Amino acid sequence: MGEPRPKPLSDRRLRSFLRGCDQEWLIEQLMTAAKSDRALWARLAIAAGQENAFDDRDIRDRLERAIDIPDFVDYGGAYGYFLHVGEALDEVERLVGAGFADAAITLAEYALELLESSAERVDDSDGGLSEAIARLEEIHLAACEAGSPDPVELAERLVTRAVSSDYEVFLDVLPAYEEVLGSAGLAQYRQLVEQGWRKLPPKKPNDYGARRFVITHLMENLAESSGGTDGLIEVLARDLTSTYDVLRIAERLCADGRDDEALTWLERGLADFDLTSACAIWLPRSTYAPAGVTWRARCCGPTSPTARAWRPSARCAMPPPKAFRSGGNARSPGSPTHHQPRDPGRQGARRWWRSCSPTTRSMPPGRRLSTAVLGRSVAPPRAHPCREPPGRRHPDPPPRRRPGDRAPQP
Repeated sequence: MGEPRPKPLSDRRLRSFLRGCDQEWLIEQLMTAAKSDRALWARLAIAAGQENAFDDRDIRDRLERAIDIPDFVDYGGAYGYFLHVGEALDEVERLVGAGFADAAITLAEYALELLESSAERVDDSDGGLSEAIARLEEIHLAACEAGSPDPVELAERLVTRAVSSDYEVFLDVLPAYEEVLGSAGLAQYRQLVEQGWRKLPPKKPNDYGARRFVITHLMENLAESSGGTDGLIEVLARDLTSTYDVLRIAERLCADGRDDEALTWLERGLADFDLTSACAIWLPRSTYAPAGVTWRARCCGPTSPTARAWRPSARCAMPPPKAFRSGGNARSPGSPTHHQPRDPGRQGARRWWRSCSPTTRSMPPGRRLSTAVLGRSVAPPRAHPCREPPGRRHPDPPPRRRPGDRAPQP
């Protein structure tokens, strides 16, 4: 066993020691530390009465040396590259606690520019670039909270950088920046985002442009932070070009417990889009709706387009509730003895479920669904040609021949 480590010196004892030291010795120690710490030097210069004492040129040079790539960094050198980048970012982060938060804001934005310009010249297979960008965004937010940036100018920079970035920089600034921006900054942010959103042309099917995605995402975050679910749905309802758009609205309403509104949106959207794929996604989820929503109601009613297209064979792709498989009528939630009248939809569900083969019943929900909707089961994944079936072994290798052994007879 090694010797026990000495206890660290407490702040109280250290202060007591410094009070008894010679003044000239303290000055020399402080000057030595300030020469290697630019933030400490700037704090001492400000205390001495100098204005704009902090000079960020040294940290800018350090960021450029760490981030800028003259040629290309392959996979083997990516770890060391991002390690040096992290050390340079440590200096920017220390400025926030040293009292130079406004300088840290400028340097964080400059480092983001350097990272984006060098992104194509480094192998980012391990995600080092994304981690560095995420850390810079955290430093930027902390510096904005500790400093005093102009809210209007900050809002303009956030929107401009988000729209021009290819790496989703400042894509999700709300609601984190709401307190920093204040009323004036939020008004400017809203004006810029809405202005870009109104300039977008009508969305076409399979339109996945990067600029449209960024501006639409900014508008969705802005609407959700100010108007909640209703504000988000108002934005999503503008461009309904696919079943996915309708399902996004329905899923958000269902997450808020507004199942009736979700089904209403499905009724409105399924008339214009692929009905089968939408039902294949939504109805299995609605099978486990809250208590009180009957099997027929989950199919949007017996006379709706959904129920007409979703035949008994398809409607029961997911097994009906336990009460409907038991052979008797379901009991109402409030009365354990009262029996509800028979429901044709439930009877059809029971009949189909009883007619299913044991193989179909044992299928996972997704395969049961494909059996009902497509009329066939999804084939199991094929074995990889390089992998052996379970329980199979390679044949034993032939014995090695030694010099002088006879060759085996054919």
